[in-house]
Amino acid sequence: MSVGDALVRPAGDVKGVVLAVRVGKGDTVLDPREVVLSATGADAARIAALAPGDAVTLTSAATPGWEMVTHALGGDRFIVQDGMVRVSAVFGRTIGPAADFVHPRTAVGLRADGSLVMATVDGRQPGYSIGASVYEMGELMRSMGAVTAINLDGGGSTTMVVRPPGDQTLRVANRPADGDERPVTNELVVYSSDPFPPVVSAPVTRLAKDRALLPDGSIPVSVSWSAADPSGVADVTLQRQIDGGGWEELGLLAETDRSVQVALTRGRHYAFRVRATDALGNLGPWTTGAGVVGRVRQQDHGGVTYSGDWATRSDPDASGRSFSSATARGSALTVSFTGESIGWVAPRVEDGGRAEVTIDGGAPTAVELRSDDGADRLIVYRRRLTDGPHVLRLTVTSGPPDIVRVDAFVILAPAP
Repeated sequence: MSVGDALVRPAGDVKGVVLAVRVGKGDTVLDPREVVLSATGADAARIAALAPGDAVTLTSAATPGWEMVTHALGGDRFIVQDGMVRVSAVFGRTIGPAADFVHPRTAVGLRADGSLVMATVDGRQPGYSIGASVYEMGELMRSMGAVTAINLDGGGSTTMVVRPPGDQTLRVANRPADGDERPVTNELVVYSSDPFPPVVSAPVTRLAKDRALLPDGSIPVSVSWSAADPSGVADVTLQRQIDGGGWEELGLLAETDRSVQVALTRGRHYAFRVRATDALGNLGPWTTGAGVVGRVRQQDHGGVTYSGDWATRSDPDASGRSFSSATARGSALTVSFTGESIGWVAPRVEDGGRAEVTIDGGAPTAVELRSDDGADRLIVYRRRLTDGPHVLRLTVTSGPPDIVRVDAFVILAPAP
């Protein structure tokens, strides 16, 4: 019979129209908004007398407090009550010895916060699992926080099917005693209204501006990504790979982090990958960024050409133990390189000067080197580019006595 938009509840009236009458036949296929009304004994004759098109009113009643329930699934007994393992009798009879029998078990319970706990225990498979008694099942549910729990149909019917977070297909999570899923008349289904994991962008590696090269020449970089999900992003995992080896996890400060600062050993190949879990437990796949290799080019490298009053000075705090400096306005240098990022390394000190930097003849960027705090080996300028050959030009815009110093240049290029 069709009930239209009405909901069949434990208590109340539902009006419907008979669509078909089937006597002694089961396995009725239901379309949306259709229900089956079945009966045995004397009531079966009343239903058999109905004809398609007849109007029918279903009236039901329930114990107070159950009127608004939309789905109910019965079990054979309580196994946890009031937060304690307390096995109840079945249908008012005594508990009986069957509660001590060991079988495959299925149970469902509620925690104090109202969250659902479901569990299965395999059995009848010596060497793998023989099963559990009702009391043992109650202890398992209590250990998972259930304050109330019931034992459901077990034995060969014990089956749990799940869609792991991040997967798109279902799989049987346990090992049913029959070797496969047994046909059953009912089941408890929990589904997510958001079946999709977070959308995560591939990690991008950039030179870290105003961060210092480490004393061993390691290059400071930031690794950043984005992650979004309608239910919220609950957790993010970032991993690093070096020279094609195994992946290792990098710790994040918080679940909301979308970037981390790391140091690259020059000349080694790095790759980063990230994945995220949303607030509903959907785990996304790994998203891997482009691999990179970092190199440090000292200021006296053959690929650097100078014009003006540049001079070389020794300095134990410089990355290569020396730097080039100029005071005359208009003094310049050019660096030819191939890569996707370049950074200028210099100290910021009290007598630091000013300069402009251009890439491939583009618009200039002003760089200020004066600082009262003083710091060495800083990446004072950085630029991310399309991978390929490029030319950086640096021009001094201050004058004496201010000094523009060049310690080194750092370059990021795609890992081969």
